[in-house]
Amino acid sequence: MEHPTFCSQLRVDFPISWILISVIAAPHFLYALAWISPLYWIKCFGSKSVTALASTIRVFFVFQAVAAVMWVWSTRISGLCFQAQLVPFTNWVFGIVMITLGLTLIRRAHSGYGTELLFYSQRLNSGRGGSDPSRGVKELASPPKVVTQPTKAHYVGTVLIVWGLIIGFWNQLPVNAWFLGAFLSLMYTITIVLEDYV
Repeated sequence: MEHPTFCSQLRVDFPISWILISVIAAPHFLYALAWISPLYWIKCFGSKSVTALASTIRVFFVFQAVAAVMWVWSTRISGLCFQAQLVPFTNWVFGIVMITLGLTLIRRAHSGYGTELLFYSQRLNSGRGGSDPSRGVKELASPPKVVTQPTKAHYVGTVLIVWGLIIGFWNQLPVNAWFLGAFLSLMYTITIVLEDYV
């Protein structure tokens, strides 16, 4: 049996596209559960509610990264090997700008709010006392103009990084790569709307 290399297409016997879509959506279902029913989440995890949510989301982020790599590896004849010289200059520019902006937003969100506190701490902590969960999320000390709330900065930053990678390697990715970027954007948009209006 021939073992695949990073520069050859990985043969898989399972629906990797559906797995990737599922792990992209999974954290947002957790966000929705914790946001809509904070008391249920607190009942399950007690004083560890924020830590449990943050840890679970981090695990899903790892699954997302692994599934994305597996998807690219299994859908390209050249596997995970890309040819930088084939990337148009404009794609380099747009990709690098979007990734840089995305990383900046995420860094500011984590430094301005703290990694653990970023995960619905106000919602879960206020829910424990039975009071109305606060909608007023602490704003960044020196906010980027794109977004001012840390959770939204994190969401927008993540979307920008993904689209930066897709645009950067647009001509070497599978034709349906845009769908995954659009689906991720939709999931974060739904989460933002949920946080603002529910």
